[in-house]
Amino acid sequence: MATGLAFLPSALTGMVGTKASEKLLGRVGTRTTLIAGLLLGAAGMVVLALALSPSGSYPALLPGIVLLSLGQGLAWTVMFAAAGTGVDAAHQGIASAMASTTQPIGSAVGLAVLIAVASHNTHATDGPALVPGLRTAGYAAAALTLLGVAVALTLRRSSTSRPVSGSGAETASPALSA
Repeated sequence: MATGLAFLPSALTGMVGTKASEKLLGRVGTRTTLIAGLLLGAAGMVVLALALSPSGSYPALLPGIVLLSLGQGLAWTVMFAAAGTGVDAAHQGIASAMASTTQPIGSAVGLAVLIAVASHNTHATDGPALVPGLRTAGYAAAALTLLGVAVALTLRRSSTSRPVSGSGAETASPALSA
């Protein structure tokens, strides 16, 4: 029960991020929403890493968990919206499948890299000796997320409307908006 309750703040904050992403997408566009989510997530990882200690407590980790979860809610939602933007209606299923497939693969590879970073130069399997490696892995995760910000900065800005292929309708392209 305690473990389930410990995950509740993360889940609720992620839901708030998802709803905020929906609103931000319409106001500021995909690029800005994605960058905001990634920056919040990176900040959360740093705060979480700083809070790690051998004598630490869950309440000490909570600010980092909240920031990270809010950033994930913002960024993941907009990434899936961007995956289908500008894609012909006949290919939307493929675009969605590609986005859905790459997320768990990227997560698995990322986790493997972070475990390697965390366990570098240690033979410990539990206890205080793991904290420095876990903290380093948190910083590495934040740095990799900032690399994602650099990639997001390369997205084109567009405030013009253009027809969606095959529909004849005019629509704004949120993935290419500010």
